[in-house]
Amino acid sequence: MSPVLRAGPVSQARYEALHILVRVERDRAFADIALEHALERARLDPRDAALVEAGLDLALNAHATVGVDEADQARRVVRDRVEDPSQDR
Repeated sequence: MSPVLRAGPVSQARYEALHILVRVERDRAFADIALEHALERARLDPRDAALVEAGLDLALNAHATVGVDEADQARRVVRDRVEDPSQDR
């Protein structure tokens, strides 16, 4: 039996958050892609989807060498440079 199922009854949002963390750890899945797929599949209401995302951010921040905020900032810099290559100069 899956460790997720042994935990007993939990909300769908908490189940999805735990499922994402298991996928990231076990399958080396990218958290953002696993999150996107989980939210599409579960069709949670916006408040529950926000809970999943916030919980995932907290869990990943606790174990990351670079915080989620810093990673988001780096991703924005790369995106902006792709959209406007003149920023590389």
